[in-house]
Amino acid sequence: MEKQKISFAKARIKVSLNARISIVAAANPIYGTYDHSKRLKANFALAATILSCFDLYFVILDEYNELADYNVSKHILDVHRCEEVAIDVVFTRQELQL
Repeated sequence: MEKQKISFAKARIKVSLNARISIVAAANPIYGTYDHSKRLKANFALAATILSCFDLYFVILDEYNELADYNVSKHILDVHRCEEVAIDVVFTRQELQL
């Protein structure tokens, strides 16, 4: 954050906190698809004041691929229907809870 502070206003309480961490935000483009012919600000319905708070912007695109999307969704459904074995996990539940 460029100002090193972030302000909140909820229930008539105004707070200004020091920002000592990185903030990651995500947004979906207008109309659901990113338009390469438009600039970043035109693709997202965010106010300029919000966009100005961030130092770096990274656009991650999910390119349309019908076959890949079908295979991913089929695998997820098959795992939840117990028709296919899930991928072996790297960490145990206890290791994740530490």
